[in-house]
Amino acid sequence: MQYIIKVNAVIKFSLIISLLLIDMQSVIIDEWKAPPTVKEVPIPKPKPGQVLIKVFAAAMNPADNAFLKGKYSSKRKLPNSPGLEGAGLVIESGGGLLSWRLKGKRVGFVTSDYSNGSWSQYVTTEAVRCLVLEDDVGYEAGAFSLCNPMTVMCFQDVVQSNKYKSIIQTAACSAIGRMNQRHFTKQGVKVINVVRKQE
Repeated sequence: MQYIIKVNAVIKFSLIISLLLIDMQSVIIDEWKAPPTVKEVPIPKPKPGQVLIKVFAAAMNPADNAFLKGKYSSKRKLPNSPGLEGAGLVIESGGGLLSWRLKGKRVGFVTSDYSNGSWSQYVTTEAVRCLVLEDDVGYEAGAFSLCNPMTVMCFQDVVQSNKYKSIIQTAACSAIGRMNQRHFTKQGVKVINVVRKQE
């Protein structure tokens, strides 16, 4: 109970302080394949259906590396910040019932093609791209709560609809590979793993 009271006090304090700021620090790439830099940029304003999130943790996925090299399919225009997913505190709503309901909540989120990336102090994204975190889930775990787990669920749909008894996966030592291994083993589906190195 004491922990919950402290967390609520921190959330309220963060909301008040965040609303007073106008600029933030963000990792920015100005052109593809160029080294990213940290810059001061204006805090984005959420549009209807969007929320503004104070970022406490951001993921680094292979897709982010591809984005930095200009090899990831995205409509984002440069300059922009990388980062496809993260976790943080919703501090402002751009309007709409779902956006309003998320205000003050801790969320995992996926960024959109029309917003800045999660490698920023603040990010805007659509409310439907947010997942409210349970009290026992920290920001670091929450930052990995959508991209990989949703990919496993897509694999699950393919396996179920085709009634596969086994699957073969490459890059089996990756985070997504380990998730697949755990998930499908529990489902009784045999997983054949292909890895790049003996160790």
